[in-house]
Amino acid sequence: MFQLERVRVRGAAAPRLQVDTLSLLRGTTAVLGPSGSGKTTLLDLLVGFAQPDAGTLRFDAPPGGDPPLAWSPAQGGTWPHLTVRAHLTAVAPAPDEVGALLATFDLSDVAERRPAQLSLGQLARLGVARALATRARVLVLDEPFAHVDAGRAREYWEALHSEVTRRGATLVFATHDPLPVLAYAERVVCLEHGRVTYHGAVDPLYRAPETPELARNLGPFNWIPPDEATTWTDSVAPRCLRPEHLTLHPDPNGPLTIEATRLLGATSESWVRRDADGPRRSFVHRSSAAPLAAGTRAVLRLALCLSGVALLGAGCVGHGEQSSMRAVGHTQLPVLGKRIPAPRSIAVLDDDHVLVLDNGGRVLVLDRARQPVRQWAMPDSAVGKPEGVCLLRDGRIAVADTHYSRVVFFDPTGRVLTTWGSRGSGPGQFLYPIKVIQDPAGFLYVAEYGSNDRIQKFSEDGQVVATIGSFGTEPGQFQRPSGLVWHAGLLYVADAINHRIQVFRDDGRFVSVLGGATAPELKMPYGLAIGPGGDLFTCEYGAGRVTRLSRDGRLIERFGGCGRGPGQMYTPWGLTVTPDGRVLVADTGNNRLVEWHG
Repeated sequence: MFQLERVRVRGAAAPRLQVDTLSLLRGTTAVLGPSGSGKTTLLDLLVGFAQPDAGTLRFDAPPGGDPPLAWSPAQGGTWPHLTVRAHLTAVAPAPDEVGALLATFDLSDVAERRPAQLSLGQLARLGVARALATRARVLVLDEPFAHVDAGRAREYWEALHSEVTRRGATLVFATHDPLPVLAYAERVVCLEHGRVTYHGAVDPLYRAPETPELARNLGPFNWIPPDEATTWTDSVAPRCLRPEHLTLHPDPNGPLTIEATRLLGATSESWVRRDADGPRRSFVHRSSAAPLAAGTRAVLRLALCLSGVALLGAGCVGHGEQSSMRAVGHTQLPVLGKRIPAPRSIAVLDDDHVLVLDNGGRVLVLDRARQPVRQWAMPDSAVGKPEGVCLLRDGRIAVADTHYSRVVFFDPTGRVLTTWGSRGSGPGQFLYPIKVIQDPAGFLYVAEYGSNDRIQKFSEDGQVVATIGSFGTEPGQFQRPSGLVWHAGLLYVADAINHRIQVFRDDGRFVSVLGGATAPELKMPYGLAIGPGGDLFTCEYGAGRVTRLSRDGRLIERFGGCGRGPGQMYTPWGLTVTPDGRVLVADTGNNRLVEWHG
């Protein structure tokens, strides 16, 4: 959409911007860098507010009748003589949308004020609302929510992203904050001293940056050169490990000694020393339930499988882990447009058919040969895809429509029958519902996450009869309860971020953490299913494997491992077990179903 060739913008002592070649594609691109790196200069060029001193810039406007381009500069660029409402009505081709935009960006109460009467945060929101009001096909926004408090900025980013996605518009935004880049951008341009240091997809920059300087663009990281890997870990670690990829575990025989720990919320920073007089350095890692005290002996472990790099011990068969399970099939789902969607959730429909929910927003019925019999789309999926599917005892199909804060009920042909829920934290409301199941008595259980992590129990007519658990790390609390199984009056919950399975009575009373102090180590258990013999099966998102447990928490077997090859899985999301004991796994990271049989 934008093409820059040998562009140069002069500065006082050095060029403010110097770009050899740069192409910005349709979609969402973030321009990232510290203050003074050239972000605003680049955006000024894109919208024609400035001209290069050398080189060429071409803008290929997308076809259509809407305005080609809307721009919101860093300071809002507001018109001092117009009220907030007048800013929107002046540019909106559909004036009936003005009220909705005012409400979306919390500007209704100040709609009749002029810019001089607004706070910086209100001015920022006005700038974004005005850009959206134009219905432009390309939006260029400079630090759009820089002056909005972090707690509210996420809501406004969600609204912006939802509207851009719905319209199929292109968004280019500048920021120095990595969070919106990770959450909403497809590609990123990194600038440093006026030069492009990276241009490409976001994920490679986050997971495998080539240098520490590039890694720093997307937030906290641990850089471990190959020659230092065995000093700090028991494996050859990748060079860049993000905080969520590392955990510190107390171990009386561990090689590290904790010198100090600082809690940073979901992550912590710990200073450790190798042996008594060895090297010392800090690591940013996942926070544990209780910070490790100074003097504690510890071991540093990789918490996730990354780009095919094996976990410490993941995929290694040890005592009690031998398995006769073999991968007997790998199935890709039907294409959607130009891409192959990835499966997220699986449920048994009958002896010969299974239900599959994918990240294209589709529900599919597959036969025993895993060929599609029929499929249908969710009512909406532009702002996010659903994550959990369940067959109810009366033949209806329930889907946890995660990003729309509801449960959708279909008949077997895909016709919408009804929906439950709305966005909120009250009874019968949801933030991000992720899983739904039904017990033999007809009660439904819906798990949700998003700082409102809990399970709600419903009667068949939609009345809340119990609320189970809450957000946290203590026993009986959850961080992303991702998998649910009911058996003999007990509810088993895969508590993903806390790396455990918890057990409750189905009236909501907490029973135990499965396995207690002797529970086998799990790495982000997502899916949970029960086999015909009553054993539990969980797929571990962070280890690329399936673990089979007895209902008292004893390890029976493990199979699979992190990778891209046959019999391997990468970030598996869900699983089910058929009546004859076959295990089907949604191998999401590899865009396929994997079928296992003993």
